[in-house]
Amino acid sequence: MRGITFWAYKRAHFCSEKKLIILVRYVIHCNVKIYIIYFDKLLLGINSISFLKNYSNMKKKYNFAYTAGYFDGDACFECSKGFDKRDNRFYYRIRIRVVSTNKKILVFFQEIFGGNINLTKGHYRNQKWKYQYCYSICGIKAFNLIEKIIPYLVEKKEEAKILFSFFQTNDNNKKNLLIEKLKNLKKFENLIKIEHKKKLQTIKNTIQSTKENFAYFAGLIDAEGCFKTSTYKGSTKILLCCNNSKILIFKWIISRFGGNIYFVNRSKANNKHRDQFYWYLSSKSLFSIINNIYPFLQYKKTVCKKLIQIHNLNFSVGGDRQSKSFTKKFYQVQNKKLKLIEQVHHLNLKGITSELPRNNIFS
Repeated sequence: MRGITFWAYKRAHFCSEKKLIILVRYVIHCNVKIYIIYFDKLLLGINSISFLKNYSNMKKKYNFAYTAGYFDGDACFECSKGFDKRDNRFYYRIRIRVVSTNKKILVFFQEIFGGNINLTKGHYRNQKWKYQYCYSICGIKAFNLIEKIIPYLVEKKEEAKILFSFFQTNDNNKKNLLIEKLKNLKKFENLIKIEHKKKLQTIKNTIQSTKENFAYFAGLIDAEGCFKTSTYKGSTKILLCCNNSKILIFKWIISRFGGNIYFVNRSKANNKHRDQFYWYLSSKSLFSIINNIYPFLQYKKTVCKKLIQIHNLNFSVGGDRQSKSFTKKFYQVQNKKLKLIEQVHHLNLKGITSELPRNNIFS
């Protein structure tokens, strides 16, 4: 037993987090307890089974928080009444839909909650558009999903509550009222107006963020956000921006991470469009949180990593900036920056130029 425990400790000292979990599972399979393992640069005296349970529960929480963030940004909550021609009767259902050009993120939701993924027909209208996939989950599976993510939802919490009540009631009249309530909530409630800007500017980032908050924010960024760079007079800064037509999401973001907002009057050009706020965070303010967001990202993890690398290439103030050695180093760093900036731009491109060839869409 000592030999196996020592072997596990020695292996864990050098292995990654995923390999460590596999290692612990192997030792559990052998009915051996690890009394000391090396994890996260700390020596922890723990029982391997309780460690796995705690780790699993923790990971589930982060997945639920991430899903809530993504769904707040890019999901559609529906409760509807339909007619079945075969059985000649009306039926009621709840459904959650997410449409994305990134199939992997939808598979991520499917593996956790179930549901279906289908290829939409939108790309037939324009060959330059990426393929779109639709993730949908209905009935009891959708109810179970809502039950797990509702504590973390911000913008769509009220919509989720309506779906929750809709599924639980057997009264058709109540269901019809809830359908109308959901429609009105989507159309009229919490919409952004120009006068909201002053209220948001008075909010200060006084709430200390938890890991669940960072997981939620990562989901929101993957759905609605954008990592990019801005260059002015040779100086490059990193940016995270997000726009939305509902005010609740900005109250949540600003109270935790700060940032700046602009009002975008989209309804002026087209009455069908909603006004939006454009929120952004840049440079040091962004860098102070970006390393906490990065582990939870799914879709935009690569571009986030590029921004971290760009920021780390910035020169500190001071030093002999007139020397030849500094000039040489400066141009080397600038070349690295330019390459990284090009990669960021490419990753942010829309259309088929930034994805795999079309014959690989089902791989």
